[in-house]
Amino acid sequence: MPVTLEEMKALIQKSFPGANVDGFREERDLIKGIIVWEGFKKIDYLERSKMVDEKVRDPLGLRGLNVDIIYPLAPKEKL
Repeated sequence: MPVTLEEMKALIQKSFPGANVDGFREERDLIKGIIVWEGFKKIDYLERSKMVDEKVRDPLGLRGLNVDIIYPLAPKEKL
């Protein structure tokens, strides 16, 4: 069974305490969104992406096949 939007938000908030996940949504059965977290300051984008993979995507395994794009941003950063 694919991960739900609420499960995804809860996992992110557990993995990145204090993260803002208000920008997450489900479109066409895919979950996508932005993680805004203070801890991403002074970490380059590639390293942030690795952190998201290790803490969010990897633990989900096959349940995460419906997880699309996740943008890891620090506060005040824009896409």
